[in-house]
Amino acid sequence: MNKLSKKAVRNIFITTCGVFAVIFLISGIFFYLVTGPVSTADWGVDWITATSELTASLDSKIDELKEDIETASSGEELVLEITQEEATSKLDQLARQGNISIDTDYPQVYFSQGAVCASAKIHVGICIETSVQIEIKAKDGKPDFTVKRLDFGRLILPKTLINNVMTAFEHELGKRWDELAVTIKEIEIEPGVLIVTMVKK
Repeated sequence: MNKLSKKAVRNIFITTCGVFAVIFLISGIFFYLVTGPVSTADWGVDWITATSELTASLDSKIDELKEDIETASSGEELVLEITQEEATSKLDQLARQGNISIDTDYPQVYFSQGAVCASAKIHVGICIETSVQIEIKAKDGKPDFTVKRLDFGRLILPKTLINNVMTAFEHELGKRWDELAVTIKEIEIEPGVLIVTMVKK
């Protein structure tokens, strides 16, 4: 092998090693960001223990609401009140039954600071802690969602990506909401409680 060939092989080897070093560095940074703990300290809440009784309580409220909608007159107001304990228990049940598309553990739902705050561990090849803060308001008779923050581990997703996802979600939800027999008049988020006031069409 002549000098030129040796130099070419050496340069290729150095370049290859450099590429792998960059890949490992980027991978290391990515795993550090997404596998770290999410920050929920500013929510000012305590851990909620999910129970079957709380799940049954929410299911009962939903069944009663369905019956009330069927028997209500046009223009009559209906109110649904959900506690954060009931919401957490229901989400935990859905996760354990495999009714959530992503494998999810330890879901928590809080109604705090005028927003719905939720956290969980999700499994997507690796275990990632995730949290989200969403403001929900009534707009044109439908729920209007604004994601204030979405975290995966230490990684905070950019607003542009969040807005694109929420636009698609709201479009799909809007089509389904049009089929319901009620419109949303008001959505109130008080400490520990979500109150939805509806009006029969």
